[in-house]
Amino acid sequence: MAIPGLAVPGLNFNPVSTNTSFENPPAPAQTRVQTLKANTEFRFEVSFTSTAKIRLVSGTAELFGTELAPNVPFTFSGSKAAIFTWHGCTLEVDGNTESEYIAEETEMTVWANLHFALENMRGGGQGPRVCVVGPENAGKTSLLKTLTAYAVNAGRQPVVVNLDPRQGLLSVPGSLTATAFATQLDVEDGWGSSPFSGPSAVPVKMPLVYHYGTQNPEDNTKLFKPLVTRLALAVTSRMEDEQDLKESGCFIDTAGAISSGKGGQYDIIQHIVSEFSGVLQSSCTAYILCSP
Repeated sequence: MAIPGLAVPGLNFNPVSTNTSFENPPAPAQTRVQTLKANTEFRFEVSFTSTAKIRLVSGTAELFGTELAPNVPFTFSGSKAAIFTWHGCTLEVDGNTESEYIAEETEMTVWANLHFALENMRGGGQGPRVCVVGPENAGKTSLLKTLTAYAVNAGRQPVVVNLDPRQGLLSVPGSLTATAFATQLDVEDGWGSSPFSGPSAVPVKMPLVYHYGTQNPEDNTKLFKPLVTRLALAVTSRMEDEQDLKESGCFIDTAGAISSGKGGQYDIIQHIVSEFSGVLQSSCTAYILCSP
C-alpha cells in the first residue's frame, strides 16, 4: 500500500522485470545451405563470442588439408578458416558468423602441387626442410597446416617448428615450440591440443617448448637467437634418432615482423636459415616467401 506523499519515482522498480521492449536482442541465426562447385572454398570467420556449426551434407571437402567427415556437425568459435572442395559439395551452416562467402580463386592447387614436390624429395632418407617467411596475414600458418595435414595423410611424421611467439602453437603465447605430428590435425581445434589442458579424446601432441616472453622476435634478439639455436639442435637430435621424422622433414613457421627487415637487415631470417640448414646438413631445403 502506497503512503500518500511518498510516491518516489522508481520505488517499485523491479530489476528482474520481464519488460524488454527497450532492448534489441540479436535475431537468431537461421540454418542455410552453401553449395560449392569444384575447386572452390567456403570462407568464414566466427568471433570468440559466437559459435557456428557446419555439416558436410554431400560431396567431399577439407579444411586446411583435413577431410571433413560427412553428416558430422563441426563447431567453430573464434575461428577464421576456409573449407575447400575438389569435386563439389553441399554444406549446412547453422550459427552466427562475422563474414562468409564462396571464393572461386584459391591457392589450394598450388599448395597441393607443393606437397607433391616435397613428397618427391622424401625418397632419399633425408626429408625437406621448409621455412615460410612473409608479412602478417599472408597465410603462412594456413599453408603450413595444409602441408602438415597432407604429409600426415601420406603416412609421414613431419616436425613443425613455430618461431612466431604470438602463435603459441600447442602452448601459451610467448613461446617457441617444436612438435612431431603423427596424427591428423583436428578440424575444430586446428593443430590439436597439448597435455597441459588435461585428458582429451583427441590424441594430444607433445611439444618441446622454450619460453621467450614477448610477441616480437626483434624485441630481444639476444634471447631469441640463442633459443632458435637450442631449438634447432633439439630438432636435429630428435630427427637423427628417429628415421621416420628424418625422412618426413620439418616445417618452420616464422613471425611476420621479421619479413620486413629491421633497418634493412634480415639478420633474424639469416640466423634461422643458418641454424636449421647448417646443423641439419641437408641439401633439401626450401624457403617460401608468402605475400598477402
